Amino acid sequence: MLFEELLNKKYGELIIEFDKLHELIVKNQTHDSDLLLVHLNAFYNPDVHNWNNTEQKMSPYMFGPNHEGHSENTHHSFIGQYIKHNTSSETLENHLKNLVYSEEKRKEIDQINFDEAISIQTEMLIYLKIWESDTFIKKFFQLANLSLGFAYDWHYKLQTTSREKGATGTRDVIIRTKIRDRFKRDCKIDCVKDNK
Repeated sequence: MLFEELLNKKYGELIIEFDKLHELIVKNQTHDSDLLLVHLNAFYNPDVHNWNNTEQKMSPYMFGPNHEGHSENTHHSFIGQYIKHNTSSETLENHLKNLVYSEEKRKEIDQINFDEAISIQTEMLIYLKIWESDTFIKKFFQLANLSLGFAYDWHYKLQTTSREKGATGTRDVIIRTKIRDRFKRDCKIDCVKDNK
């Protein structure tokens, strides 16, 4: 179960850090449009060179949802619906008071405990899905790069097989060394350094 009071508190803490990150990126980006490229999911598509259904030569530098876009949109909608339907305006303190055991409330407490167990499992699955999302990883990779003054990486590619050549890295390497460690070591983002 999500508590509106706790979500608002966490939002208040994190928005400050995201504002710092935004300012750092705007200051350090190599081109005024780099941050826009992250937002638009810009990518290099070498398949364009093999397209034969148009007479006009097209640039392989593109933007838009690409292959993973539909998944990202439905995942975002799912999270939004989950938050909408599972957020309580009750305070955590009052909620815990209602869970004080008594024999006459046993059935009610058992149901609340069951509902919370399901909620925790769903929230853990959402968390895992976020870190398995190709577009989420790509966006954070690009933001980490821009915050350090690197150019937008049009050729970013997540390695999906061990034989794949020219990839940016595997999911775990990108998350650990090219996102987390860069933010932790090189950025002035407090919530990353403090592991909040």
